[in-house]
Amino acid sequence: MGLLLATTRPALGQFPFPIPKPSIPIPQLPSSIPQIPIPDLTKLLEGEAPVSTSFSDTKSKTSLSLQFDSKKFRPLTELPRSSKGGFLLRPGLFELFVQSYCLKAGTHGPSKGNGYLYAALKGSKAGIVRKILQNSARYPEIKQEDIQMLLWAITARTKISDTRPEIQQVAVKLLTSDEIFKLNGGTLGLIPKQAFVQATAHLPPVVQQVLQAEARIREMLTSTAGTTYQQLEQIAVLVGEPKKDGPTISPEQWSLHPQGFYVRYLPTGYNKTLIQLYVPDNFKVKAANKNQPDKTLLIAQNNDAGYNPAGDVAVPGDTGRQRLGMSGRPADGGTPPSGSSGQPSEAPSGSSSGQPSGAPSGSSSGQPGEAPTQQPSSTTPRNGNTLNQIPGSPSKREIFCNPSVRAALDRDWQATRKDNLERGRWVVWNSATGQFTTTNVIVGSPGAAVALGNTPSDVNGSYVVGVYHTHPPVNDEPGSVAVLGPSPFNDIVHADRRQIPSLVRDFSDESKTRVIDYLYGPNHRGEAQPGDTAKTNVIRQSLNSCSD
Repeated sequence: MGLLLATTRPALGQFPFPIPKPSIPIPQLPSSIPQIPIPDLTKLLEGEAPVSTSFSDTKSKTSLSLQFDSKKFRPLTELPRSSKGGFLLRPGLFELFVQSYCLKAGTHGPSKGNGYLYAALKGSKAGIVRKILQNSARYPEIKQEDIQMLLWAITARTKISDTRPEIQQVAVKLLTSDEIFKLNGGTLGLIPKQAFVQATAHLPPVVQQVLQAEARIREMLTSTAGTTYQQLEQIAVLVGEPKKDGPTISPEQWSLHPQGFYVRYLPTGYNKTLIQLYVPDNFKVKAANKNQPDKTLLIAQNNDAGYNPAGDVAVPGDTGRQRLGMSGRPADGGTPPSGSSGQPSEAPSGSSSGQPSGAPSGSSSGQPGEAPTQQPSSTTPRNGNTLNQIPGSPSKREIFCNPSVRAALDRDWQATRKDNLERGRWVVWNSATGQFTTTNVIVGSPGAAVALGNTPSDVNGSYVVGVYHTHPPVNDEPGSVAVLGPSPFNDIVHADRRQIPSLVRDFSDESKTRVIDYLYGPNHRGEAQPGDTAKTNVIRQSLNSCSD
């Protein structure tokens, strides 16, 4: 399981393999070769590193020290995903065990008791490194060791066209020809030992150690002697404890991620890391003008709400320890659920109650004797799951106060109260007769949300105009946060993106004494959701309001 991004796979025909070297005539050397001065390498070695992320890039002042019961963490893969493959977050505790990568050769690997903080990926080759980490999830057949060797080649400033064939092959799969061309610029060849010592003598010992490791890696990766991965690993990942030269970070320390949630990293060696997320209900965004109040935003309203761990860097306090690059690729080497195109489809939102919308649904015929609603191909143009406006379409009140819709909703609510399972249906309106029907009921699995699937098709003047679902009386999902009414992270976003009038039946208070209907989404099909924020357009309605 992991993250798949909608990136274009570079065709192997774009860049021949092995990567060609330019044909340059080599003149005959004279019998007596004059002494050629070694150029000053200091500026090149002190320039921006391919990956320059350091502890100074962390936001240690905004970190928190928190303890949670490990049993309350839910798999991150249970959450729905955005169109770009990112996980759509909601309040709760989540985790994902991923393959991680060494981004700082010549330093010590993780050890027990050391914490890591979040930092953004920076450096002259940061974009290319991020692309490799993101694309790794698309190619489970590529060994993690081969991807790591490519990353070591990049961080050591090795010309890719000089590396061994297997490394070139990985580069061709994960990168475009233009990106490989850029990698071959600003690289270092094999530097004479004396010149290297002179150029690095003034640098701190830890920096010298890193540069020496990179120089050795360049030599080994371009050698025809057949260097093994284990030999490279011995140079890149040092054993034992480094000399302490930075702050102590507790493993219980959580970093504030730029997207508004908290994250921590628990490595198992340098090549596997457990990423854990703590997602609060909301987060504050500082106002641009100090005279204005800070704005509280829902995570789902953040443009970057789809969380993709690929490219995040876990940074230790000690400079002598590894910086770890995260991927979206699971540690066991499997691939995440995705569409047949290899790109993740946007998971439909089913419901909330702090439960994941990506959970599998249960029976699609929860009411015995009910015939399923026929849903043939659409004859009305619309943008996939997003509805378009239909002249004369009914309002939310007309939809959810219709007697046949009301009767189906009442039956589903009674069934939900009995078995604690979510239920949902789509509402269809016949524009010729004005009649309303509902699709066959869809029932969620125990401890999970109902997954309603794609918006049904419109056909022959019958249009999908609404959707409803029920919330169970007891939220029995470990690690979830109970939400009364529509979840701002699934339900409201679902209604807003699909532009569909929506309803959820739920309790109005924590004591579970009063049942109400929550109406949200646009007033008519295909309208943009009104209000300054999606959350303001929620109407609480008593069960007898339709008779008022």
